[in-house]
Amino acid sequence: MRPITTLAALPALFLLSSAFAGGYPLKIDSDTKAEYVVVEKAGTPEQPTLLLMRVRAGATSYSKRLFDCAAQSYKHLGSGESIEAVAESHPDDALVPAKEGMIAYQLWKHACGK
Repeated sequence: MRPITTLAALPALFLLSSAFAGGYPLKIDSDTKAEYVVVEKAGTPEQPTLLLMRVRAGATSYSKRLFDCAAQSYKHLGSGESIEAVAESHPDDALVPAKEGMIAYQLWKHACGK
C-alpha cells in the first residue's frame, strides 16, 4: 500500500514544486496547517495584487486578491481550484478592512511591505 500512497501524492507535490519555481512560499501564522505559495505579485505599490496557491490536506486552491495599502483593505478578484478558474470567477464588489488576526491582514502586510 505504501507505493500507492506515495504515487497518489505525486501530483500535489509536482504542483507545489512547480509553483515554487515561479513563486515563493509564504508563512501564514493563523493558518499553520496549510502551505501558501505566492505564484505572482503584481499591481502597483499602492494597490498590489497577489495570486496565491494554498495546499491543505492534499487539496489545492488558488485565489487572487487586490490590496489597498493606504486603506488597509482588500478584495477578492477570484478563486478556484485552478488558475484558470480564478480568471473566470467574479471579483468582489468592494474593498473590506484587513483586520489584525485575519489571514487577509497577514497577506496585506506582505503585499504592502509592512
